[in-house]
Amino acid sequence: MQKTNFKTRLLALLTAAFMIVMCVPFAAFAATTNPVEREKIVVNFAKDGNATSREVVENGISPTAPEATGGKWVSDSGAPELTGGESLTWTEMNRWAAGDNDKTAYISYEFKPATKLVYVSYILESGEPLANATEQIELENGATTFSTSLLKKVPAGYELCETGDVYIGTNDTVNVKVREVKKPEASLTKIKMIFTKADGATSVFATGELTAASEWYVLPDAAGVINLTASEKLTGWTLFQNGAKYAAGEKVTFESLKELAGKNVDKDGVAYLNFYADLKTDVELKNITIKYVEDKDGAQEDVAAPQNNFTAKDEFTILTDNLYDGKVPAGKKLIGWQYKNGGNTTNFVKGEHVKFDTLKALLNGNWDNEGNAWVTLTPVFQDVKSENGNSSSGSSSSSSSNSSSSSNKTTTASNEKQVVKAAAAPANTTKVLPKTGATNAAPLIGGSLAVVALLMGYGVYGLVLRKKD
Repeated sequence: MQKTNFKTRLLALLTAAFMIVMCVPFAAFAATTNPVEREKIVVNFAKDGNATSREVVENGISPTAPEATGGKWVSDSGAPELTGGESLTWTEMNRWAAGDNDKTAYISYEFKPATKLVYVSYILESGEPLANATEQIELENGATTFSTSLLKKVPAGYELCETGDVYIGTNDTVNVKVREVKKPEASLTKIKMIFTKADGATSVFATGELTAASEWYVLPDAAGVINLTASEKLTGWTLFQNGAKYAAGEKVTFESLKELAGKNVDKDGVAYLNFYADLKTDVELKNITIKYVEDKDGAQEDVAAPQNNFTAKDEFTILTDNLYDGKVPAGKKLIGWQYKNGGNTTNFVKGEHVKFDTLKALLNGNWDNEGNAWVTLTPVFQDVKSENGNSSSGSSSSSSSNSSSSSNKTTTASNEKQVVKAAAAPANTTKVLPKTGATNAAPLIGGSLAVVALLMGYGVYGLVLRKKD
């Protein structure tokens, strides 16, 4: 056997001691987190950002849970819910405690309201909000849906687009879409007529009505009209709704006015039609002003200087034969003038001598109470001959009819989108005391490592001392 020297023995001894020392902390640490060695359990309660705690010790007096008015205490560890005032016994708390450190374990509770408030904002299908259209409902805490049957403040004149359950998840606000309620169309049973002046004066000349059973109605004539001046003479009526013309004393039937009434029928099945009086005054025509304008719809610009102060004393007036610069289209020349009155057209030659009585007849009594009238003429053009001698035969004149259209536009209140939101609940600021992460297996692992270290140390020592040549 080879003898070992002192240095070799010392090295073996130090190796064994080092391995033992390295395993000691494992065993010691595991021992401090062993649930069996618990001496105290701290129960934490958090509400609205504030925290309080209760200490439970074995064989000690059991503390009670804080009051939970309007809700309850809930733990995510599986511990039973508390409503406040319950005894926190060692036996019960020891079942759910965890995070042992220095012989102390922990349980955390958070306050949960028994119910929660959800704020509902009513919006249109387009997404536009309705002004002041909100509602507040109360749900069980933790509810993620609610039935539309709980909604009691749907705006008047609107209905829910969808019924049933509304999903809210964990939110406390939600938008609910509504649409206008379609009103049932009333059946027309009566037409009431109101007869007033064409200028919209409020004085009513007469009223009348027609029913489906009526044979006809006679529109008022001069004899049946009141509030006319001495110089006024009733010639007919103009229907405000569509501009239709009727003679004074004309017979109208229910069926002939039914279509004109359209859908403007009230809930009682009554439609109203407004007639404006067409009046003629017994004033003698004194002065005619001729205006030369563009032949087009809409705003018209003058194309030549007007002939003013053409009076009954004048034998005739001469229609102009010259237009302003730039008013004659390219390739055209002015050959005359045209007067349009409804469906009737009268043509004149440029430079023509026109008598006062000729224009007066065209006006058909349409002049003001001062005896003044206006005649509007539009130009008539003809193609200019080309250099090869070709020309367009015949004169050209453009005529246009006035048309009117109306359109309804849905305007949206640029009301700001409105979603009413409840104040967010304060974040839970309660912090569970740090957990070590140790398990009940730690003592076993630590003890095993210690044994292994001892065996390895002994093996090294024995190998050095007992090694033979």
